[in-house]
Amino acid sequence: MKMEGRSEPMGVLSIYDLMRNVKVGQNGVLIRMRHLLETSQWSDVTFVVGRSAEEEETLRAHKLLLAASSPVFEAMLYGSLAESGPVRVTDLKPRTFLALLEYVYTDESNFQEMEDAFETLYAAKKYLLPQLVTRCNEYISSLLRFSNVCFVLEFAMGIHEERLSEKCLLFIGQNAREVLSHSSFLSIKQSTLSVILDQDDLDVKSELEVLDAVLRWSTEECRRRKLSSKPCNKRKVIGPTLEKVRLLTLTADQFLGVVGLKDILTPEEFRDVLSFLVKPNSCEVPASVCGNDTPRQVSSSRRNVGAPASCHFCSDSTVVTTYGGKFCDWCKAPIS
Repeated sequence: MKMEGRSEPMGVLSIYDLMRNVKVGQNGVLIRMRHLLETSQWSDVTFVVGRSAEEEETLRAHKLLLAASSPVFEAMLYGSLAESGPVRVTDLKPRTFLALLEYVYTDESNFQEMEDAFETLYAAKKYLLPQLVTRCNEYISSLLRFSNVCFVLEFAMGIHEERLSEKCLLFIGQNAREVLSHSSFLSIKQSTLSVILDQDDLDVKSELEVLDAVLRWSTEECRRRKLSSKPCNKRKVIGPTLEKVRLLTLTADQFLGVVGLKDILTPEEFRDVLSFLVKPNSCEVPASVCGNDTPRQVSSSRRNVGAPASCHFCSDSTVVTTYGGKFCDWCKAPIS
């Protein structure tokens, strides 16, 4: 109701109109906030969201709510460099940005699949929403499988999400035999391989399993780089990662029994490692060979953690995966 003798600026609704339109008795603040989000009523900022012109959508929101939730939005909308026109967001899908707005307005977050959580995690880190980051991490961690954990690790490393990276490495350590023998392991980047080999806690019977995985990976990496799988090319693609394989934990018989290893190592490396295995400390180990002779193991506090055997969902570090069939487009693991 407008008070007599008092005029209101054109386009500005009274408190009475606000309460009437939002329906105050409609189950509380969160529902009224959702009403504002869904209707865009009294919105004062426009976002043009999409990674391509075909994907672009226009979304409207309320500056005050965004700024109160995120220091990034505060600087973007009220800082010294704030712009008056539409704000363009070119690194997110419209549905992801809308999910972000839904969290800001209602504190709700709903993921239908891992792809949703990947994209929302990226957005939550970008706009500094730590509680949403935690929710995404928890959801993704609950879906870790032998067939997707390496790719989740690559995604986490790509966006510098240390907590998720640690959970992936813990999972890999506890299930190393299954992870290293899975076909998805062959598709990882060299940097991911290096991080995995840095781990002391890998539940393997011996370093033979690690070495076998590295050699299989090198064959596949040669194929990806369109190189022949000659020993010199395998050594080239493995690079300094070979220095993280603990050859000195093998027996002499195990070392001699690895097919093709003699051709990948230099004659000097092969001779010195074999001499060391036959008679420990009988010679210096080349700098290009790992000097750690302690077998990998999983500590007692990390044992007996099971893992479901099927893959659910996974995505890529650029957050653009779509699903076009029975298999994930990125890691080719079956989607359930």
